[in-house]
Amino acid sequence: MKREELKQLIKPYEGDSMHPYYRPYVIRKKPRDYNVFLVGVNPATPIYENEINIDEYVDLLMDYDAFYQEYNRIREKTGKTKISRTRLGINNFVDEIEALTGAAILETNVIPYPTKNIKELKNVDPKVIDYALNVFYKVWMRHSPEVIIVYSKTSLKYLVNVLSNNGLIDNHPPLNQPIKDLENSKESFLEFTYENSDKKGMVFVCRHFMYYGRKGNSFEGFKNKVTRYLSRDK
Repeated sequence: MKREELKQLIKPYEGDSMHPYYRPYVIRKKPRDYNVFLVGVNPATPIYENEINIDEYVDLLMDYDAFYQEYNRIREKTGKTKISRTRLGINNFVDEIEALTGAAILETNVIPYPTKNIKELKNVDPKVIDYALNVFYKVWMRHSPEVIIVYSKTSLKYLVNVLSNNGLIDNHPPLNQPIKDLENSKESFLEFTYENSDKKGMVFVCRHFMYYGRKGNSFEGFKNKVTRYLSRDK
């Protein structure tokens, strides 16, 4: 995604400085096509215009190490640990899958509007959420990844709604199964076809990465499933 396009996507809702910047993704490597998306519900640690100007924020989103140096600084300033359990789990999972498969994984969120916690997200104006979902959809369609890894039931519900609302699936799949059953199933959760294309997208579901830890031992079956799929043509 070009710099100016990214700059437009991250602007606070309706230019209102009471809203944080949107955070569509953070790039781990140089800009490229990403064939795997790792999708959470929404980013933590809001960053506002009065903290960082928009051009500096764009620079951070395109520089993974620099972003997390700033992210850690802000967390410490608010009395939090430098790295959250979720961030620890994501880093370890992504590092392992990329090393095993050579896949390029883009970390994103179905609602790229940061809040301090999920409770605050529930109080955000629905118009702001709808805009955030559209930001995510634009990034998603730009890359059209073959594999979408969704962590947590809440993230999955929003993602299925995005697929349905944009006509990429005809019917809502049932969402009443426990998340661990979806994680441990032998197959992907669902398959869809991108619009005006023969390309397929496969959705895999797992628990929240706050439960992953350093080695992800309890995620071993899920890691094997994803790794087998990504390595099938090699």
